[in-house]
Amino acid sequence: MRLAFWEAVRTTLAEIWAHKFRSSLTLTGVILGTFGVVFMITLIDGLKAMVWDGIKSLGFDGVMFIGADAPQDPLERKKAGLSRGLTYRDLAVVGGEDSLDAVAARRIKDMVVRAGAEERRARVYGITPSYVTVHDRPIAAGRWFDRGDEIERRRVAVLGLELAELMFGSDDPLGKQIRIGDTAFRIVGVEGRLGNRQANSG
Repeated sequence: MRLAFWEAVRTTLAEIWAHKFRSSLTLTGVILGTFGVVFMITLIDGLKAMVWDGIKSLGFDGVMFIGADAPQDPLERKKAGLSRGLTYRDLAVVGGEDSLDAVAARRIKDMVVRAGAEERRARVYGITPSYVTVHDRPIAAGRWFDRGDEIERRRVAVLGLELAELMFGSDDPLGKQIRIGDTAFRIVGVEGRLGNRQANSG
């Protein structure tokens, strides 16, 4: 048995040596094929990790969103018909749950934004201070909204990075006024860039 094994090895090496060119082509094909598979798997895994990192930094990691789709079950439809839905007054009740780290309310509306001679149509978020915690928003300059802003109903705004660049260019927007619709707001902060090159938002 042992003799047969070494005879097989000797015969194999003799065949390889007798057909050097064919053997080298075969070996090259195996190496290139293996390298190609390993490279593609590594590349795909790396891109996947970068995309997920970008999505997480957009603030969608560990956040639960409740959709507005109509329920399909007849009983649930009846319940929905008797409910006016969540309102701002419910925020204190929901936020009082010990199992929740933070709860934020927001209202979104597309509006015209003006600063000096510049005018843009932008998506405006009306939010509570805890929004920055829920969505893990970075700040590039100034500050975020705080509890005092909410209690005293201060007309303050935090601009997205792209909007700040479009409206003010290289000028510092902090402390300046911006009009959202017909109402003037004082700019207290500029949001940092969100995500990365694979997943981002201005």
